[in-house]
Amino acid sequence: MSYVHRSRSARLAQVGGVATLALLALAATPARAELSSYAYFESYQQDLVMVTDQFIYEDRTEGESELINGEGSAAAVGEYHTLHQTHEYGTLASGLVNLTNRPVAMWAFQEHDFEMRGTSEESLWTRSDALIYSSVSFSDELTLTAQGPSLPALTSIQYIWKTEGTHSQVADIADDQQPLYRLKTKFQFSASAGGAETAPISVDLTIYDPDAQQPTPAMWSALDDDVSVLNQPIPGVDATYTLTANIPVDPISGEYLPVALDAMLVIETRNQFLNDGPGLNYFLQGRTEIEFSNSADLIGIIVRDETGAVRTDVDVASAAGVNYTLLVPEPGTLTLLGLVTAGLLASRPRRP
Repeated sequence: MSYVHRSRSARLAQVGGVATLALLALAATPARAELSSYAYFESYQQDLVMVTDQFIYEDRTEGESELINGEGSAAAVGEYHTLHQTHEYGTLASGLVNLTNRPVAMWAFQEHDFEMRGTSEESLWTRSDALIYSSVSFSDELTLTAQGPSLPALTSIQYIWKTEGTHSQVADIADDQQPLYRLKTKFQFSASAGGAETAPISVDLTIYDPDAQQPTPAMWSALDDDVSVLNQPIPGVDATYTLTANIPVDPISGEYLPVALDAMLVIETRNQFLNDGPGLNYFLQGRTEIEFSNSADLIGIIVRDETGAVRTDVDVASAAGVNYTLLVPEPGTLTLLGLVTAGLLASRPRRP
C-alpha cells in the first residue's frame, strides 16, 4: 500500500473554514453568554534500550491555542523531525453560531502524520506517545416572550442536539515487521439547561489492529498488516439528543425568567507507536485523523405550553446573540433522554 503525505497547512486551511474543535472549561458559575475553544497537543519521542525501557534520547513537542469568549477557531499545529522519526500534528476547535439550520455548532478536527524507522542497532527501539486534545464550551441565557394569548402558559424548552463524527486510520509497514500500535479516542459531550442535564455522552474508540479478535486488548497489539480505514463513523457518537428545561415564572410579575444553557464538547486522542525494527529500512508510516465536522450541533429548540402543545408564537431573546430556530417536530421523530436535576460542573482538565 502506498502512503501519500498531504500538506498539513493545506488540509487545515480546508477544514478550518468549516470544522472546529476545542478544549475549554465551564466554571462553577459560568458567564451567561460565552463561546470558547481550546486546542492542545503534546508528544514524546524516544530512542530506548530494548526491554529495559530506559531511553537514551527523548524529546518533547507541544502546541496550544485558545479562543476565549469568541466565535471562531483555535488551531494548534507542530512537527518533529529526526533520523528515526517524523511527526506532524494538527488540531482545530471551533464554536460558531447562526449557521443555516444550526444555531450553535461545536466542531473538531485532529490529525497526526507519522513516519518511524528502526535504528541501526538491534538493541534500540523508537517510540512515540502523542496526546491531542480539543474542546468547545458554550453558555447562554434565553428569555421568552409569548406573542399570542398568555394562556395557556409556556412551560418548557426542548434543546435538540445532534452529534456525529468519523475516524480514518492509514498505516503502511515494512514486510516482515510487527510494530506495536495503539490508538484511542474519547468523545465527550454534555449539556444542561434550567437545572436539567442530558445523560452525558462518553464514547471510547480504541483501535489496535482492526483485525484483532479482542475489541479492547489489555495491552499494545502487534500490527501485522497495513491498515486503511477511511472516514468511518464512530459507533455510539452519531445520535440526536433532546434536553428539556422548565421555563420559570416570576411569581410577582408573571413574566418568564431566563433559562440558562451550558454545553461542553471534549475530544481526546492518544496515539502510541513502538518500532523495534533492526534498521532504517524497517518503517511504520501513516496517518490518523479524527473529524467531527458536526461534532455537537444545536439544530433548534421546541417550546411547549402547559397543554404540551408546540408553540411558535414566541420571541426568544439570547444573551449570546443566537438566533434559535423554533422547530415543530413530526410525531415519533425525537426521543427524550432521561434527565437528572444535578447542575453541570466542569473544569479544565489538567494538562498531562
